[in-house]
Amino acid sequence: MQEHSGNFTGLKKSDIPLLLKQFGKNAFKADSQYSFLRIVWEILKDPMFILLMVACSLYFILGESKEGMLMLAAMLFVAAISVYQEAKSSKALAALKQYTEPKIVVVRDGKEQIILSEDLLPGDVMILEEGNRIPADSTIIKANDLTVNESILTGESIPVEKNSEPDLNQLFQGTTINSGKCYATVSATGNRTMLGKLGKSLNTISASKTLLQKQIGRFVKIMALLGFTAFALIWLLNYIHSGNVMQSLLLGLTLAMAAVPEEIPVAFSSFMALGASHMAKLGIITRQPQTIENLGAVSVIFLIRRGQSLKIR
Repeated sequence: MQEHSGNFTGLKKSDIPLLLKQFGKNAFKADSQYSFLRIVWEILKDPMFILLMVACSLYFILGESKEGMLMLAAMLFVAAISVYQEAKSSKALAALKQYTEPKIVVVRDGKEQIILSEDLLPGDVMILEEGNRIPADSTIIKANDLTVNESILTGESIPVEKNSEPDLNQLFQGTTINSGKCYATVSATGNRTMLGKLGKSLNTISASKTLLQKQIGRFVKIMALLGFTAFALIWLLNYIHSGNVMQSLLLGLTLAMAAVPEEIPVAFSSFMALGASHMAKLGIITRQPQTIENLGAVSVIFLIRRGQSLKIR
C-alpha cells in the first residue's frame, strides 16, 4: 500500500491473482466432519436409544405390534431431534454469512471501485462509513470520528471509539460502523478472521455429557442388567416347573419388559427439544438440547473486559 498526494493506491491489479491463489475467497468454509452417517452413529450408540431399540424388539417378539409401532415412532422422533440439532449446529459457519457486507468500496491502483466482499484480499484498502458492516478484519490507517458496534463479538451494546492509534486501530469482521468514516487495510479474510475462528470453534468443541445424561445412562444400564437377570431367572424357574420353553420365554420377556423404563428417553428428548425450540425463538441457538440443563444450573456469569472483571449473579 502506497500513498500519493493524500490518496491511497491500495493493491495493484497485477498482485490480485497471486493473493487470490494464496488466501482464496473471503468466505467461510465449514469442515465436513459432521457427516450424516457420523451423526446417526452417535445416536445409535447412545444408551437411551439402545434402550428404545430393546423395548421395540421385545414388543414385536411378544406379538404386541401396536406397542411396537408406537415405540418405533418414538425412536424415529428421538433420532429426528438429534439429527436436526446436529445438522443445524454444523451450519454455524454458513450462518455467519449474514454478518458480511455483500459489496464494499476499495481502493485499487489508486482508484475507488466497488467489489464483492468475497473478493477482498489481505492488503486491500477499504473505505468504510456509518452503517457499513465490516467484511474482513482490518487495520485503520485513517479515521474521522469513528465508533464501532462490536456487540456481535464482545456483547457490548455501547459503541467503542476507534482511530489509527496502535491500541484502537483494529476492526473485526461482522462488527458495524456506528459513526464516522475510515480507511482500513484488510489484515485477515475468511476463516482467518476473528469471527471465522469463533464460528469454526463451534465445530471443534467436543461436548461432554450433562449430569442428567450420566445419571440416566447409569440408571438405564442398571435397569437393563436387572431386567436381563429377571428374564433369565424367571425363564429358567418357569421352564423347570412347566417344561414349556416358549411359554417360559414369553413369560420372562413380559416381566422383563415391565422393568424396562422405555418412556424415559422419549420424555427426556421431548422436553429438551421443547426447551431448545423456545430458546431459538429468543435468538439463542444451542448445539444440543441437553445444553439447556447446564444453562439452568448457571448461577454466576463472570465477564472480563480489558483487564477488568465484572461478576454478575
